[in-house]
Amino acid sequence: MNAKRLPSFDELLSDLESSYGLISLGKNDDEASNVLYAFSEKSNPLKKSHVLKQLGKNSIERKTYTVFLPKLTFQFETLELPKLIQVYELPEFDYLLMPYYHGDRFNFNTSDIELTKGMVGIIKDLSKINVEGIIPGGSIFDYEGVEKEFWKFFEQAVGLGLVKSDEENQIRGKAEKILIHGRSKQKMILSNGDFNPRNLIRLSTGKYILIDWDGITAPLEHHLTYPWLLNFVNPHWQKQYASFFESELPLDSSNVQYHLMKISLMRAVGEMGHYKPGINENPLLMVKDHINNFYRSIDGFNSLSDI
Repeated sequence: MNAKRLPSFDELLSDLESSYGLISLGKNDDEASNVLYAFSEKSNPLKKSHVLKQLGKNSIERKTYTVFLPKLTFQFETLELPKLIQVYELPEFDYLLMPYYHGDRFNFNTSDIELTKGMVGIIKDLSKINVEGIIPGGSIFDYEGVEKEFWKFFEQAVGLGLVKSDEENQIRGKAEKILIHGRSKQKMILSNGDFNPRNLIRLSTGKYILIDWDGITAPLEHHLTYPWLLNFVNPHWQKQYASFFESELPLDSSNVQYHLMKISLMRAVGEMGHYKPGINENPLLMVKDHINNFYRSIDGFNSLSDI
């Protein structure tokens, strides 16, 4: 039996034009995201109307858009889910056709204070959902995988001099206690896997589209510490986000400590890979901030808004 012939990309473009009246406007040049192709309708060629997203074969994002998100049929107060129009299978990649959403877009280091309330509203929406009803087993936190990954980065941090060798044993002991606490007290919520301002679009209605669903669950406290850490250049935004998050959601302060410790160390090691003395000094600023937060997390704190 012959295998089904998959179309070429040029044939896909022809189909989009004939089936939807779409004209390609070219692909993005943002190396930090998936390859995206923007389209306009023939009737309005100057306005973006659709986007075609390139994905690897058997990606979690395709399954999220086709299996998990369609189960969410009710209306949220703050969140609006992105709509999937069509899935296309090509020889090397899969492609998702979705509407292009017009609205306010943000970078990691946004100073938009209004966004802090919007992001907390999204987490309140997502935390109300029964995770097991969407993805069986999704309420279970993979602490073993997290611990294995953490210690791998810890050894790298020591090798890079980010954790001083004469403090290694002391820091290791503190980290072990924090990791042990996180084994049994993690509330999992639905998540796009990369919750930060860059993946949000504020619509004219005031609601927010959350895009790039390459994950489906993550711990509640991760959604506080991750975007907070990324936006280190705007301490006022960090303080407002943490303060509002902590006042609106039932957090475990030890889990906040847990996730800040994990994320700050991993991000610091990762950014060191981009640091080129005399050529690219910018990552060093992030590394220093992340390591400072790693040490703060090891020592403990009552509120992230106080850091």
